[in-house]
Amino acid sequence: MINIETLINNDLSKLTMEQQEYITKFNESLRQELIEEIVLNVKNMILNDLKNNKEEFDEFIKEMIVNGYKGLKNINTQGLLNLYLEKKDEFDFMNLIEKVSAKNC
Repeated sequence: MINIETLINNDLSKLTMEQQEYITKFNESLRQELIEEIVLNVKNMILNDLKNNKEEFDEFIKEMIVNGYKGLKNINTQGLLNLYLEKKDEFDFMNLIEKVSAKNC
């Protein structure tokens, strides 16, 4: 069994070559799924604010224009996980892990 911290930190130093290949592939899939979930969440928030709360929508757009919005591809896996868990819970994360595991088996 591979430690979750090893996975998130992409620490491959103590793993066999076979484990390294699996973790690398799994980590890439996990990052992609995290990015897709974060984008979907932000998109839904924007659409909801646009529809129901124009002031929050305006504030979000202002913040995005003034401060920029980080490119998710430049954020490490731990950072993506933190962003994901700001809006989702551990149950959602476990489902995401299972989804990624199913893709990589």
